[in-house]
Amino acid sequence: ENFDPDNEIIISEKKEKPLTDNQLLILETLKKNPNQDYSGAELANLTGLSSRTCSGCFTPLLNKNLIIKTQTKSPIRVQIKKEEA
Repeated sequence: ENFDPDNEIIISEKKEKPLTDNQLLILETLKKNPNQDYSGAELANLTGLSSRTCSGCFTPLLNKNLIIKTQTKSPIRVQIKKEEA
């Protein structure tokens, strides 16, 4: 049995996960006030989600480069990333 690399190796690409409904809701809330930054608790008041849920959405949105941190110490504050002009 000879190993044929072309026949044996399957290359898989990492799939982009779509945003969840909660992440989309937070993103829309941030887009409505692009110059304002928010904590998880403030977003909870605006969206009706729990502050823990809002804060949990920060990392995926940061990883997708859709939001930025304006405060890195607790409480973390975020705002929508501005489009490059």
